[in-house]
Amino acid sequence: MFPVKSIFKILCLLIFLGLIINCKKKEVISKDCQELKDAGIVDDYDFKKNTSWANHDSYTDKLRACQIPGNVLREMCTIGLIETCLNYPYWVDVFAFDNVQYGYNLLFRDNFNGIQELYNRADAGIELLEIYKKMDPGGYSDTWSSIERGQLGWSIIYIELILTQDELILSLNEEQRICLLKESLKKYESKLDHIETHGIFGLTGSAYVLAHLMINMNFTPFIDAINDDQELQYFIETLDYHIYSDFINELNKIVFYANQLINLNTK
Repeated sequence: MFPVKSIFKILCLLIFLGLIINCKKKEVISKDCQELKDAGIVDDYDFKKNTSWANHDSYTDKLRACQIPGNVLREMCTIGLIETCLNYPYWVDVFAFDNVQYGYNLLFRDNFNGIQELYNRADAGIELLEIYKKMDPGGYSDTWSSIERGQLGWSIIYIELILTQDELILSLNEEQRICLLKESLKKYESKLDHIETHGIFGLTGSAYVLAHLMINMNFTPFIDAINDDQELQYFIETLDYHIYSDFINELNKIVFYANQLINLNTK
C-alpha cells in the first residue's frame, strides 16, 4: 500500500501533467484545415474589420495596429494566413523605398507577425506554390479597367516576393523548387505576352524568383554569371535596376540560365 502522502503527490503530478498537455493542445490548430479548404472557406484575418490601423496618426502606430493577435494567428490555417499576408494594408509602401527588398524587409518580413508565422509553417511553400500556379497574368478581358488590371499585376508580384525569400525556398525540396522554377518561367513568358498590362516591373517579379531559386539550388553557370555582372548582382540584392543599364539584357540572362537548369532536370 502507498502511504497517503505518496498518493497525494502522484495525484498532484497527474493534474500538473494534464494541465501541461492541455496548454500544449491550445498551441495546435484546432480547425480541420483540409475540410475548410475543400469547402472553399478561407479563414483569413480581416484588417478593416478587426483593427483600427487606418485611424492612427503615427505611421509606427498604424504598422503596430496591423499585427495579428497571437491566439488568432496560431489558429489560422495556412491558406488563411497566406490570404492575410497578401491583403496586408501596407503592401504598396514596400515599393516606396530606395529598393524593393529593403522595403519588404523593413515593413513586412521583419515587422509583420503574419509573414513571420507563415515562414514558420511547414506547408507554406507547397500552399503558396499551389496558389501561384493558379494565377494567370493574362487572365483578364478587354472590359477590365486599368485599375483592375493593375490589381492583378500587383497580386502576382506580392506572392512572387514572398516566394523569393530564402526562408521559403529553403523549405522546398528539390522537386518543388524545379516546379516553382518552371512556374515562374511560365509567369514571365505570360507577362511578356501581356507587357502592356504588366510592364517591365511585372517581369522583374518573376525574374527575381528565378534568380534566387538558381542561387539556392547552387546552379554554378548562373552563379558564375552573377560574379561577372555587377548589374545582375544589384538586381538580385534589391529587385531594382539602374535606369542607365541594359536591363532587358539582364532579364534575358536570367531566363536563359533558368531554361538551362530546367533542361538539365528534364533529361
